[in-house]
Amino acid sequence: LVWQDLAENRSFGKCGVYTRLVLVTTAGLLLLGWAMTCLLEWNNPATLGSMSLGDKLLNGLFQSITLRTAGFAAIDQAMLTDAGKAASMVLMLIGGSSGSTAGGIKTVTMVVLVLFLATRARGRSTVCVYKRTIPQNQVLDAMTIVGVVILLAFFGAIFFSIASSVAISGTTVPGTIPGIIF
Repeated sequence: LVWQDLAENRSFGKCGVYTRLVLVTTAGLLLLGWAMTCLLEWNNPATLGSMSLGDKLLNGLFQSITLRTAGFAAIDQAMLTDAGKAASMVLMLIGGSSGSTAGGIKTVTMVVLVLFLATRARGRSTVCVYKRTIPQNQVLDAMTIVGVVILLAFFGAIFFSIASSVAISGTTVPGTIPGIIF
């Protein structure tokens, strides 16, 4: 409970590891998403390209925030560049933090996985952050969650690719699964 931890400790350094990971990760993802959106869509006339400087920056920030939380669209998502769509999907996959209504695998789960990968790349086996060790079972839980979500996304994408046609007036478009209407 990040808000409770912040209210009780009133200092970033005194807060628990989870609270610090949530705050740092959220800030990092917001800034990264903002930079990526602006970078990838800056000259795209269908999204940010036709806006003033201030509007580009504000809409880029809003896009970064809403992709991981509410899902509002200030710019037309269908008109994003391919790279913009890919960056958006990564941000949506990560989602928000635990306890929020945002979807995704959750920010701290992703951070634990990234910390694990960085730890292993350095030849170590114990994941440590803020002078604390993350228990091995929590690292395995994070890996399991990310693996399951990626598999679900992969097989979901295959399913929707197969069943992507729309049944029109009771007829099925060739290549679709009969009886499934989207």
